[in-house]
Amino acid sequence: MPARLRVLARGKFRRFHGNCANNSGVEFQVTECEHDGRRFFVRENFRYDTFTSNSGVRWGLQQGHTVSGVNILELACKPEHFEELSRIVHEADQLKRPVVRNRKFTLKTARRQIIQGVLKSRSGKPSEIASVVGCHRSKLSHPK
Repeated sequence: MPARLRVLARGKFRRFHGNCANNSGVEFQVTECEHDGRRFFVRENFRYDTFTSNSGVRWGLQQGHTVSGVNILELACKPEHFEELSRIVHEADQLKRPVVRNRKFTLKTARRQIIQGVLKSRSGKPSEIASVVGCHRSKLSHPK
């Protein structure tokens, strides 16, 4: 991992939800990072076309099974930093997954996923959670 790359927070993102009875799906990690003073977010995801796939593969993803060759990393950062940060993230990734943009994964949605992931994990004390998300404790009780 590059020396100046720091991990600030981690959260969870859930995709391919099953039904309420089996609580299935796939859980991905969302990571807030910093490199040379630039904050950005990286999310694990699948690059997967659900329209052209068969129902057996879609059902398998809903049950928590993975499909090889479709794992990617999505990067949310300022547009002018994307090229350099994507290269840095790719170098730091042990699996050497492709780093791509996703128009639905923005700085705003990434921050929300980090906050929700930290709150759902209940692993930290309220003061630790507030310091991770960079806001006052009272704002955590009413996230927007």
